[in-house]
Amino acid sequence: MPKRADADLGEEYRQRCRGQRHLLPGALTMRRVPSTVGGLVGALLLFLSSCVSGKDENVNGDVTPTRVSSLSIVEERRQTIGLLLSFYDMLSKEFGVGEWEPLRVHAQIGENFGVHCPSGYASERYDLAIAGPLTPEKWKAALSRMYKLAKPLGFGSPKTEAPGKNGGQSAVFARPDGARILIRYRVKSFVRIDTGCAKGEVYEGWPAGTEAVPERLRTTGRHEDGNPPETWAPYSPPGSPSAAPTSSFVATQTKGKE
Repeated sequence: MPKRADADLGEEYRQRCRGQRHLLPGALTMRRVPSTVGGLVGALLLFLSSCVSGKDENVNGDVTPTRVSSLSIVEERRQTIGLLLSFYDMLSKEFGVGEWEPLRVHAQIGENFGVHCPSGYASERYDLAIAGPLTPEKWKAALSRMYKLAKPLGFGSPKTEAPGKNGGQSAVFARPDGARILIRYRVKSFVRIDTGCAKGEVYEGWPAGTEAVPERLRTTGRHEDGNPPETWAPYSPPGSPSAAPTSSFVATQTKGKE
């Protein structure tokens, strides 16, 4: 897939926030910069801080969970990937967004800096692929179907945001342990899921929990540009003990490719 598809997402979210968080993991400290900082630097820090606590609070704002997940970080990882793949499958089959193409430039997986987990707990972020855009006519129905899949895992109903000036729409589903689902479309559609605050450290036990990710979606993983190459768990098809039980995506997208 050409890099242009990743660039489309950059307009939506990544170029504004994700990369800066990796550069400045202590994002909250940006608000403590002395007033003597030069105008250019101050403007940059203000821009970066908006990724953490800016106008798009539902999408990119800080989250302080009211509880923590009962699962380990590996179990949260496995459950999150299963739900994400189920969304891909459903949106392709029922809403015509087409085949989901994996990211080949930006990292597919990262630490979630937007949630304040207590000591000893961590949250990871997953958005593996992009597809064609939804349409305004199908938007509400798509959110309803996503909610039907997410509700059994404790997510609340979607909170929508006003359409952007360039079109497209976004919505967030939240859970008390800090887990969030973001769906957004404009030129492309993408779905991102943050795990809840789970016991353990970021990437603990890696690559356990990634078994259900089909081979065709295994590209950059945790690394920008896929450098170094990612290590994934051996693929486990649906129905196997280590595969996420909620996903039929793997079977439909890998048929004929093995």
